[in-house]
Amino acid sequence: MIKKTLGLLAGMICCISALSGAFGSSVDADLTKGDGVYLKNDNTVELYAAKPETVNLKETDSSVSFSILTSTRSSICQSYSYRIKTATSNYFLGYYGEGDEYLPLTFTYDVTKADNTVENRTTVMSLQASNQKYDSVGTDLAGRTQFDSTADLPIGADEELDVNSIEIYNIFAMIDENTLSPQFNTNYLLNAPKLATAAKTNYQFEDFMSVSYNGISSFAGYSSISCEYSSMAKEVYKTAFAKYASHEEAVNDGSEYINVRFGALTSTYYNVVLNDGTFYKKQILGSTVLHISDEGKFEFLLNGFNSGDVDSFQLLSGTLIIDLVNSETQKVVVGSALSYRFGAIPFFKSATSFKTTNYNMILIFVTLGYIVLFAAADYGYYRYKKEKYKNDEFNRVIPREFLNKSLLCFAYLGLWIEEIIVLIGRTTSMKNSLIVFNPFDAYITAFSVILIVFTGYYIKYFLGKFKDYKAKKMEIRLKLNDTVEDDGTGNVK
Repeated sequence: MIKKTLGLLAGMICCISALSGAFGSSVDADLTKGDGVYLKNDNTVELYAAKPETVNLKETDSSVSFSILTSTRSSICQSYSYRIKTATSNYFLGYYGEGDEYLPLTFTYDVTKADNTVENRTTVMSLQASNQKYDSVGTDLAGRTQFDSTADLPIGADEELDVNSIEIYNIFAMIDENTLSPQFNTNYLLNAPKLATAAKTNYQFEDFMSVSYNGISSFAGYSSISCEYSSMAKEVYKTAFAKYASHEEAVNDGSEYINVRFGALTSTYYNVVLNDGTFYKKQILGSTVLHISDEGKFEFLLNGFNSGDVDSFQLLSGTLIIDLVNSETQKVVVGSALSYRFGAIPFFKSATSFKTTNYNMILIFVTLGYIVLFAAADYGYYRYKKEKYKNDEFNRVIPREFLNKSLLCFAYLGLWIEEIIVLIGRTTSMKNSLIVFNPFDAYITAFSVILIVFTGYYIKYFLGKFKDYKAKKMEIRLKLNDTVEDDGTGNVK
């Protein structure tokens, strides 16, 4: 009996281990190795082919203009929104073909480092168009006279980028309006961008928020990256919003409040930087808004990498939106919204409070401990009952019956333990800040359904026992056995 019980329990733990191992080795097909510029702590930049010979476009075409509209930065990235405009011409802004025709729109810029040396860096822009191999500007080629986009340029916390040094190349004229093909023989360059008034203020992410990467939890191949933050965005808003003074009284009396959030999340990407220098990038799906309090936590759930290999974490292309909301109608006050896009928001590992949790190992060790304790207690109870009722033919222990009841009890209590663990994991360290699939959900659903069936069985079992107990008590109270013989004849004393 004991061998059979232990064999069954060992089989259960092997199944749990196999499941954990299978899930742990899974890779999300949508989570691919990143390309382009690599934003890491040491600001390593992937270098591309040497700069080709170029012709200054503004010297050959006076209708073309290049301007920078806004400017923001974090400790690892300087970001600009920019505009290329032409009134009469048509230009390919990079060409993303294959082989020699892979000529992406490329930025070069000078960075002054902490030691006051100047370094020229190169960053390639991603293709914006979804149905062609190029971005473009011009009425005949693009159907518009201006091209608006963003440039995210890696820099260090102690480095400064000279905006006047920015140059863009891999710009090509159109051969003619019939072929819509680029003239690769002349590579044009744009430089000396004009700064719009808004771009003269370079907003620092660290003035809005302080963030850190504080822990990681893993289960079934998924990792939950835990980040802590404190927000100063409301204070920044009070000085940045020109009309705030006219709303200050409403904010103070509670009829309006300042709302801070990350918006447009479907254009934002997770970027997980690993210890070996590789990184994984994935677009955020599902949720479009992530609300921000004065302080709190973010939990981001991802898969496709080993949780122990994570060096740091980034949100790429994150837009911080701050506005006023009417407390009664819950509608945004018209004209109160300010938005700031940051190319890369880094979450570096906390040096003081970093925590790792592996729920695969927790489940395995708890299950093993439960098996040992239950088997010991059950065997002791079996020996006790066997010894106590060895001369009682009505209560004598029947091994097969005892084993069946023990296995049912083992499964029921074990499922409750597993259910509690997965519920704790789902609602704490593996709780996602965004609405997506959670690996605990399938286990919670399966365990809950089985526990409902089990609980129904035990309710029925104990109700039957209770009825038998009540009938026996009633029989004793009425002393039916004292007044009636087995054959039904009276036995009056």
